[in-house]
Amino acid sequence: MAHNKIRNVSYSFSRPVILISNRESYAVHRAARDLATDMREVLGYEPPVLEEDTDIPWEEAIFISSDASVLKSLSSLVLKYPETFLIQTLPTGHDRFKGKRVLLIGGYDELGTIYGIYHFSEKYLGTDPLKFWTGYVPPKKSNLTLKQISYISPKPTFRYRGFFINDEDLLTGWKKGSRYIEPEIWEKIFETILRLKGNMVIPGTWLPAEERPLNLASSMGLWLAMHHAMPMGIGVVDWPETEKYSFVGNREKVIDYWKKAILSYTGRKVIWTLGYRGLGDYAFWYFEGRKMTDREKAKIIQEAIDTQYRMVKEYSGESNPVMCTYLWGEGIKFFRNGWLKIPDDVLVIWPDNGDGIMEGLPSTPAEGKHGVYYHVAMHSGFHSRLAQTVPPERIEKEFTRIVQKEATGYMMLNVGNIREHVMGIRAVMDLSWQASNWIDPKTDYSESFYDQWCTYYFGSEYSAMVKRIYKKLFTTPFRWGKNEWETEMIGGCHAMATLLINHVLREVPSEEFSKKWTRWLGYKNFTEARRFVEERTQSVRPAWEGLDREVTELANKLTGQAKRFFIDNLLVQIRLSRFSNEVLYHISLACEQYEKREYSAAMKHLKDAEVAIKLALEAERLAEWGKWKNWYRGDTFVDIPLTLKFIKALEAHCEWKLVRSSDIWVWKRWLRPENEKQVNKRRCTYEQEDIVDSNST
Repeated sequence: MAHNKIRNVSYSFSRPVILISNRESYAVHRAARDLATDMREVLGYEPPVLEEDTDIPWEEAIFISSDASVLKSLSSLVLKYPETFLIQTLPTGHDRFKGKRVLLIGGYDELGTIYGIYHFSEKYLGTDPLKFWTGYVPPKKSNLTLKQISYISPKPTFRYRGFFINDEDLLTGWKKGSRYIEPEIWEKIFETILRLKGNMVIPGTWLPAEERPLNLASSMGLWLAMHHAMPMGIGVVDWPETEKYSFVGNREKVIDYWKKAILSYTGRKVIWTLGYRGLGDYAFWYFEGRKMTDREKAKIIQEAIDTQYRMVKEYSGESNPVMCTYLWGEGIKFFRNGWLKIPDDVLVIWPDNGDGIMEGLPSTPAEGKHGVYYHVAMHSGFHSRLAQTVPPERIEKEFTRIVQKEATGYMMLNVGNIREHVMGIRAVMDLSWQASNWIDPKTDYSESFYDQWCTYYFGSEYSAMVKRIYKKLFTTPFRWGKNEWETEMIGGCHAMATLLINHVLREVPSEEFSKKWTRWLGYKNFTEARRFVEERTQSVRPAWEGLDREVTELANKLTGQAKRFFIDNLLVQIRLSRFSNEVLYHISLACEQYEKREYSAAMKHLKDAEVAIKLALEAERLAEWGKWKNWYRGDTFVDIPLTLKFIKALEAHCEWKLVRSSDIWVWKRWLRPENEKQVNKRRCTYEQEDIVDSNST
């Protein structure tokens, strides 16, 4: 009897096998094994993963195939686009399986099949695609009851979608305290990308050649991409220190280096980045030792791109290589002025500003020939790496603009260390796979996203409360500028705190305050900048204190994995934000008193700042449970312990000043026990009700 004349049926699986069509790739087999693990977590039964021609008897199966002829013989559903998949309950009367119960997962290609496997796990088992980072385990089930299923996935919105693991200080310092990420962690990162239906990765920032997990990423089915500072996949850390990396003055050796880099990627799926920046992601002309006009700079970059374009065509071994160029930094200006001409078959990648606001987009619809580079995590002077700062509302607004301009050929997401930014990552990856709900002008989909996220992880009873707290995390920081993204961040608090201390320790005139920071903040001198910091940090202290109380109260109501994730993803981030603000506030006052030569008063504020630092570090310990032990050990970009060292340095300087001054008796009174008790009393004003350690939940 022909299969297309038999209606699909509903049935219940109790102990199915996972059956894989012959000649499927390692990547498909690996995803199938992940499905088996997911089923064990939910059903308490881990099915064997078998080849189709197995001699092992079975009665019910999940059958996986990317073979077009096999799928045509089994289903009337037709896959038309790369990376799409189908899921279908097959009629029990089908000749191929002779009356046995079978669920079909089929893919247009390897990646489509992998997505189908993970999609089934998420939708029918409840598996969290971010489970490694969130710790979420779905409710147990006694069996797998499947109503009639006949699903075919739509075409992805963005052609290429993936992660840039960037400035990965926590990931590298976590396990062994080294600059490397362990292979088992890379595997979990790549699995997460695939579970979120991503298809590419930039695996790290400045890894030397021997530490780049290129083979692992390729074996799992991912495209290998490159960031704007490593065109051709070069590793700038591998460039010999004795040679000048200059396309201007050392052109032949640079070209030879590019050639070797291209050849090292042979046999893999690659998205080649064309472009030219100097070592360390600086504009190349900083290293040339002479002044150039913008047109001269653009001309050199153009020559580099043209050279790389020809080299990829010649040496990559690909008939139609995929290439892109990032308009990062100087690129936008040069491109808009018409000084850079990008070949038609090279994707043009537009960046955001590091805070999720697009710096520019194509002037006319790009028909998928352009793409975007987007951040939910960013490392620079004022940015935060330890707390999320890009809200879903901003993601919705910016990606609506992106899709309207049809810049959907490429979406690279800077995820930093991943763990702190899982909500933003989920929003962007969902949108990149299917943008229709997000960009519908009739809906405010970011609100629905908040609701779904909070209900999934924290339950319907507490969903509204958690949603309100997430929004407060994004809106409580003070504004240092008029734009929505110009907000106080943890990294900025510590950078400014150390800058203020450095200024007073150097004992230079107010007007000689760091020109870079003064210009950025818009203030003429140190006195104005310090006063600005004091006023702004003071203005939000009550709000941070209130939010800290709110999260503490809710954390003590939650239980199990909801409590654990709430502490990790909200409570810790809010406390780090609060106490970092507190540190900056007291340091601004201490610096004022120091400049007035009121060293005892300065010491009191430094002690308060020291207390706030220690409370921030205590907050970090709350998130270092189980497998996350030592998670913050690698913090080198925000570097909270470094701020403490600066505070200690200024304290020592105050003590030295007091010893040398007529204020010696005031200084001695400061060191008496009753004064130390006052310090402890002030400490208590920062402490909240203890959070029960959830390691056992």
